[in-house]
Amino acid sequence: MILFATKAGTGSMEGFPYALELARSLRTGLGMLIIRQSRLSGALEEAMMAATFAEAGDIATAREILQSEELDIEAAHGVQLAAAKLQCREAGIDFAAYAAVGDDVEAIRDTLKLRPGIEMVLLSPSLGAPRSGGY
Repeated sequence: MILFATKAGTGSMEGFPYALELARSLRTGLGMLIIRQSRLSGALEEAMMAATFAEAGDIATAREILQSEELDIEAAHGVQLAAAKLQCREAGIDFAAYAAVGDDVEAIRDTLKLRPGIEMVLLSPSLGAPRSGGY
């Protein structure tokens, strides 16, 4: 199986057609790992806001605040994954989807540890952006 690793968001499907064609040529399955950066400070702010509403007795609003980001992420991933799944199905290729949060290298390493059937990793151009400190 080939693993196509990409960042969540705009440009995440860039490079996917190449991964799809390679999987077709090698007659193997294709997995897609969508990696998103963690937002600890934003999550903390949202948790504190939700706690304020919960303390005031507005449990429904507190729950909505905590679930809003999760739903946004699922919606964004859903569009990407639906497109990838459709393209693979049309090409007759088995497809698997994975998601991870955090550092790109660690996310890929963890995915490979959990799934020994992955034989090749292709990096999306979205993972190639320069970073401070390097790899």
